[in-house]
Amino acid sequence: MGISLPMDNTDYMNHASAVRIKTVAKVLPEYSRNTEDILPFLDIWLAGQDERFVRKVKKIFENAGVSKRYSIMSPEEVFSKSSFEERNDIYIR
Repeated sequence: MGISLPMDNTDYMNHASAVRIKTVAKVLPEYSRNTEDILPFLDIWLAGQDERFVRKVKKIFENAGVSKRYSIMSPEEVFSKSSFEERNDIYIR
């Protein structure tokens, strides 16, 4: 499997060692909310679901150990009843 290259192939070795990482940066998405601020959106999003299911989902959010959540979408967009195509269009932009 794969490609076998002889170890004395200096062209390959020179080319492979020419790859460099020039910079590293931390970039956060536009939207962020504390987990406790997200919980009211769950009530709207899960309206009409079985109460036991709603409690489980809330427990997952509350006990995940995540105090702040980041997203490329606003909470209103995340927890809306949009179609797959609509959500996909958001990720593409």
